[in-house]
Amino acid sequence: MAESFGIIDKRGKRYRARYTAPDPHGLTGLTAAQRRISAPGTFETKAEARRWLAKVAASIADGTWKHPDVERAEAEAAEAEAQKQAARDAQKSIPAGEYAAKWISTRTNSKGEPLAATTRYNYLNLWEPAKPKRPGHRAKPAGRLHGFADIPIDAITAEMVREWHITAMRSGKSTAVARAYDHLRAVLHTAVEDDLIDRNPCRIKGASRTSTGIERTPPTDDELAVILEAIPDRYIPLVIMAGFAGLRYGEASAMRAGDLTIERDENDDVDCVRLAVAEAISYAPTTGRQRGKTKTRNSRVVPVFGVDAGVLAAAAEGKAPDELLCPSATTGGPLPHSTFAGHWDVARTKAGRPDLAFHSLRAYDGTRFAQTGATLREVMARLGHTTIEAAMRYQKAGTRDDELARKMAR
Repeated sequence: MAESFGIIDKRGKRYRARYTAPDPHGLTGLTAAQRRISAPGTFETKAEARRWLAKVAASIADGTWKHPDVERAEAEAAEAEAQKQAARDAQKSIPAGEYAAKWISTRTNSKGEPLAATTRYNYLNLWEPAKPKRPGHRAKPAGRLHGFADIPIDAITAEMVREWHITAMRSGKSTAVARAYDHLRAVLHTAVEDDLIDRNPCRIKGASRTSTGIERTPPTDDELAVILEAIPDRYIPLVIMAGFAGLRYGEASAMRAGDLTIERDENDDVDCVRLAVAEAISYAPTTGRQRGKTKTRNSRVVPVFGVDAGVLAAAAEGKAPDELLCPSATTGGPLPHSTFAGHWDVARTKAGRPDLAFHSLRAYDGTRFAQTGATLREVMARLGHTTIEAAMRYQKAGTRDDELARKMAR
């Protein structure tokens, strides 16, 4: 039955309402029958059908009418966007510790390589809760960033970070706090790039500085002589490689007989030993001890002369190229630092330096090398540094005031 607008037909006990879509609405060229549109359902009464047609007529009159296919497509698009927004909102609420774990597992270094196992382990430890003592394991305190682990990443504020930093600095471990802060800042920087947060809340000036104002003091010549006298013979090459070649512990413990090139003088005495430093032993409880690239990924060759060259050559004598220079006495594999640490503690105590870290032997070598007149680039090449800032420590270390003043005197 025709109405003033549209058509109402009876279908059994219910009513169907239809109308002809206005032209043009992307429907030009279609017949009236082809442009006819039915209500999405039937109505119980004719009055209900007329009210529906009246709403359609009003929308056509005021220009808000849309073809049902268009409305359906827009509704589907709106629903899809709503679902995407819900997913984004859920992602923004991801706990910071969970996001950090994903960050650590996918992070690469400057060369596009995955992070070393030890680095991943150390980063993850920053977010871990405290763990009680277990068989074969020591008790572990909570990681420095554990307080942020369960907080939604978009809920971390600059105020929270400042309060954390103030509390953390009370531990006196400013270098460790600076490294933890740097890691947190890097994780949250990526969160900004992922549109999870608008701005990085890590905005504390100077918080990344690792210097405490107290520099590690390398041993004196006499102190090192006492250490070499006190340390067991099997570990002397390890001390020499650190103190007279500047190797890190992981690099020295990875050194194999085949990594040494021995040069002799006309009397067949050892004149020089050149150490090819390309690998290091790293350790993480999850992966054990593994041989890999050096800390800075830079290989180098370090020459050693004099008595120390003779000691290193003797340590390599009779060994196959793949045999370690200082292996574990029990396994023949890489020497665990924990095994060496007890002997080192006895030796440094006898030298009157119970505070002396093994890594300070590297500072001893770098300082002596710089004091011979080595340039920054030469110090960097010897120690495997990638930044001038690291090598600068050895340019200013030590005292040569009298020597230099004498050279400049008129």
